Amino acid sequence: MCPCIHFDPIRAHRAYGVPDRYEFVPNRNADYLNVFDVATGACIKRIGVAKRPDVTATTADGRYLYVTGDYLAVIDLETLTVVRTLALCQTSEVPKTSEVLTPHYAANLFPDGRRMFLFNYDGSIVILRYADEPERLAVEQVVRINEPAEPDAAVGGKGHFSADGRRYINANWHTDSVFQIDLEQGYRVTTLIPTGFSRPDDMVMTADECKGYVASYGGAAELSAVHVFDLAERRITRTLKVGRLPAGLTMSPDSRYAYVTNVADGSFSAIDTATDEVLYTASAAPEYRAAGIGGDHLDIEGVTVSADGSTLYAYAVNYGALVVFEGLSPAGVRRARFIPGGA
Repeated sequence: MCPCIHFDPIRAHRAYGVPDRYEFVPNRNADYLNVFDVATGACIKRIGVAKRPDVTATTADGRYLYVTGDYLAVIDLETLTVVRTLALCQTSEVPKTSEVLTPHYAANLFPDGRRMFLFNYDGSIVILRYADEPERLAVEQVVRINEPAEPDAAVGGKGHFSADGRRYINANWHTDSVFQIDLEQGYRVTTLIPTGFSRPDDMVMTADECKGYVASYGGAAELSAVHVFDLAERRITRTLKVGRLPAGLTMSPDSRYAYVTNVADGSFSAIDTATDEVLYTASAAPEYRAAGIGGDHLDIEGVTVSADGSTLYAYAVNYGALVVFEGLSPAGVRRARFIPGGA
């Protein structure tokens, strides 16, 4: 992996220098995935997947796409067809060779390109091996993070793999905490910061791995924030007010800026990681309105940044639409686009 590029576990190919061809947005309400051509900005194909499709993740070589949902769908990006699915059940106590998984909502690819985490609604995480060879894909181990609960015991979203390959750090939606998984000692789980967050979703860390940023969704506007934490001191050091219901987080390739989507506002906020100040908030609300979307909850969730740091891609998963912010700079963006699905 190129050490100069921030590793994004849902777009692993970028760290390996594989160019972007597509962006992908599931429609959580209609059980399909929209494929957008990056060069033209057009939706070029709609692919039927599972119920409740959510996070998508590309392999390190850019060949395959994993789509979470009520089952795991694997799409060959050369043919844009589903080449394998894994069925699910309601228990995480499965043999290592089994293809039976629990319902899941997120995936994180390991930097080694060979393994993958699947996050399950029952509070467990499944480690899959052979992520780069879908025909061999198999369960390696199931790690229990939270005990099952109603309506779910979900853990969180995007996390951070340490540069030395020894640990994985993420936020815990269900317990308002930050935890780590030891990648060398049988996936042992320990809590790093036991409290202080509010329904935390995505989490990212700076290149020096001294501090991290957590999107606290909150569930109410007054609880919405990005929390900054110090890894060595294991405590929250700053709370940044952003937009309503922050969820998706990503880093610029050089880790100079953190970007967080504000779900309800149809916007994102840019944070300077040197000063921990919010530089600006850029909104696509006018583009949502022009597309005929009204109401007080516009929907903008997962997020990634192009390998050159110039473009931010965000996913309106309740509409299957791609939201693009072009010309990222410390002062703002050049323009925003709302691109509906419907190939």
